[in-house]
Amino acid sequence: MSYFRRVELNNRPKKFFDNANMTKQYLFTQTSTGTGTGGGGGSTSTAVGEEFIYYLEFDFETNINVSFDFVASQRDAITALGFNTDLLKISTSFAYEIIDGEITGLKIFDATAVSVSNNLSGDDDRFQTVNNSILEFKERVNNNELSISFTDRYGNSNIAQARLSLNTDKYHLNVYRFNTLYRFANDTQNVFALISANSATARDTSSSTINNGAKVYVQNRHGEFLICDMTRGELVIDTDVLLSSTTGLTGTISAGTQTNLALETVTGKGINGIISITAADTTAITSITVTSSGSDYAVGDQVKIPASAISGRTTDLEFTLRSENIARASTGKLTGFRDGIIKWSTETQYKLLFEVHAYNNEDMSDTDIIESTKPIPNDYGFKLEILPPTISNVFNGLSSFVDDYTFEDDGDYTLVDNDIQGFNISMFYEEDLGISAPTNDPAIDDIQYDIDECFLTFDRTKPHLYGFTYGNDEILSKKFWDGTETT
Repeated sequence: MSYFRRVELNNRPKKFFDNANMTKQYLFTQTSTGTGTGGGGGSTSTAVGEEFIYYLEFDFETNINVSFDFVASQRDAITALGFNTDLLKISTSFAYEIIDGEITGLKIFDATAVSVSNNLSGDDDRFQTVNNSILEFKERVNNNELSISFTDRYGNSNIAQARLSLNTDKYHLNVYRFNTLYRFANDTQNVFALISANSATARDTSSSTINNGAKVYVQNRHGEFLICDMTRGELVIDTDVLLSSTTGLTGTISAGTQTNLALETVTGKGINGIISITAADTTAITSITVTSSGSDYAVGDQVKIPASAISGRTTDLEFTLRSENIARASTGKLTGFRDGIIKWSTETQYKLLFEVHAYNNEDMSDTDIIESTKPIPNDYGFKLEILPPTISNVFNGLSSFVDDYTFEDDGDYTLVDNDIQGFNISMFYEEDLGISAPTNDPAIDDIQYDIDECFLTFDRTKPHLYGFTYGNDEILSKKFWDGTETT
């Protein structure tokens, strides 16, 4: 749910060379300009073809060369500057280090060299025009006008900024990455890693770049996630729906119907389920009816009615809940927030989903927003939106736990088929992550509702450290910047 405005990533008022590790010097091989013959084969002309090299701060072998769209993206970016790539010879390869003017043969593994030369023979009447075009192209590169957006092998969007020489700021190495612990704003208590919630990105256990707008989970160094206790499925109110969920039907019992029997939770967090049972004789239970659905039940939970609560029974009546026992939550879906406490926990079934809102400084004002889907430099910062937000008239979210809460319209959410009764957290998560999509009945109108974004906060004076706010300018939500890798 990206509701923030989009601006160009290169519009970065904060000076980017603050970090000491961004000043390392590199020397690269540079092909001389104007020393060869015409670019086209078979020519007898002595006309000199212009050429130059530009560099990209991405490793050639592991990044550029394995990108499925780099070649096309580079061609499109050059064309967008007004140059005809059919008339240019463009070769992309390794960059090599030079020491004291001599090529060492040592590959620079953090860079790619792109050679641009005249693709025409010297006797072609367009040859000199292309030469002039190459000189203009070089000047445009020198003015930092060539940016190439491409996709790496993990599906991340990246921007390669072409440079005539690499007095590098190591931009691509100094961005936030998944699965990497960071200490934020130099606060030793504000330490965590962002874990990709997107299955395609999460399959890579190494750290890959976090882009603005990414859906993430938050994990600490102990492997715990930020969670909020949530309500789960209700029991289906029906006759005999629990019969197949127990093996304890036979056994001594008083004949007749016994009502208002409260289910006790053995495993899980289910509460307040009530059933009635009927025995046609004194040897077995013949019917079970759920009379109160309770809440927080999930598939696999074990519940029971103790023998002491059942007239004539000598053993507990035990159940293991199956998918058909859970109403609108066949897999134990999350239906709402139980409280407003955000804490670290190993209960991963309750882990919160966040969306990254990235900014270029700690003020995090609207004018400082980094363009959506672009990598985030780790001397910049971000806010973490807690999903789902409050959706007006559909879902209260964490606003239920805010005194004197006032709704603020931050954007829109379209509810497919206007299915208010079926809306729950799990459905939202699955839709937002692209895991599944709701069935859209063309005969039922989709309805658009207003949303109020909710953001994670950090306050070292609070017992759980992390909380939430609906204030877009709340200072406690702006605590995640200047990330420093840690252990």
